[in-house]
Amino acid sequence: MIAIVDIETSRTANLKKALDDLGADSILVNSADRLERAAKIILPACDSFPKAVRSMRDRGMLRPIFHAVDAGRPVLGIGQGMHLLFDVSYEEGQHTGLGLVHGKVAPFSAPGYTPLGTGNRHIGFSPVVWTNGCPLFVGMNPGESFYFDHAHHAEPLDAAVIGARARHTVEFSAAVQQGSLFGVEFLPEESGEAGMKALAAFVRF
Repeated sequence: MIAIVDIETSRTANLKKALDDLGADSILVNSADRLERAAKIILPACDSFPKAVRSMRDRGMLRPIFHAVDAGRPVLGIGQGMHLLFDVSYEEGQHTGLGLVHGKVAPFSAPGYTPLGTGNRHIGFSPVVWTNGCPLFVGMNPGESFYFDHAHHAEPLDAAVIGARARHTVEFSAAVQQGSLFGVEFLPEESGEAGMKALAAFVRF
């Protein structure tokens, strides 16, 4: 069973439908005990980094995620769900993340950026180039385009964990992998055939 972590976001419906279309057994989970029993875990795109961390912490859901990573069970963070994997984020101030991938989440810093991201937000399809043999992209054509919607991007300390790169004002990490822990900056459920292939690869992993 794939547990989609309920982090009090309205952005899970399309993800659940995409998993259903792939024939995956998935469920929205809002309790620690059900999360502990999951074979795989997905941290979906969320509306607010600090609210998501607080929601998971208050319901005791952080420990099961750490247990899953320690046990080698596949975990995937999508969009801001990927940001949650990092040490610190500068979204809505400065906030501590889960620290599963060392590095930070920073705003796109080109001129025109505003705190809400309206001046320099990256929205739409962009080509992605994968590196280091990330399993999410096996069998796919180089330079496939995926859908992004973000004003911040992850900056891993170790380049070896970067599974793919894309560009918006700067080159940024479009995907990370650390063993069975994955993160994607794009939204696979909104990315058409390419996104479904990447999501299917996680389901099979």
